[in-house]
Amino acid sequence: MKSLKIYVCAVTMLVAGATSAIAKDSSASTEEKSRPHYATTMMKAEKSSIQDSPPAKSGVLSKIISVPTTAAGVACGVMVGVPVAIARDTGRYTTKMRNSMIDGIGVEQHGDLIGNGFAFLTALPFGIGSGLVCGSAKGFKRGIEEGKQHPFSKESMSIKE
Repeated sequence: MKSLKIYVCAVTMLVAGATSAIAKDSSASTEEKSRPHYATTMMKAEKSSIQDSPPAKSGVLSKIISVPTTAAGVACGVMVGVPVAIARDTGRYTTKMRNSMIDGIGVEQHGDLIGNGFAFLTALPFGIGSGLVCGSAKGFKRGIEEGKQHPFSKESMSIKE
């Protein structure tokens, strides 16, 4: 059974190497094209290990520094994200209710001005109420969750859906 696992692993590595060699960018140098794929990979690994990499941030100091950044990211995500989410959800729920009203009362979508106006006026309070509640909840939730993980990102401010 162990030899079967080793065989499957070896075949998987060969297939992965072959597909990555096929998908390799055509802008590779002629020296790299003449070498087998495993040799190119080994040379790239050696080059990357030779280069000095910056020291990884670890320890108490980096955690202390990240606390104010995270707090500011969460605060910014909540302050910007809640109004953005409210506006987005208000429009979304108003449109959904308006379309539902148009279907319910049997009005043509582009022909009847009075029917469309009635559907919009009755859908607007529903859209505003639902948008306020749902948008506040979504914006607050996304501001806290995404603000912790990715401070000051579009996701934390509910700008990106």
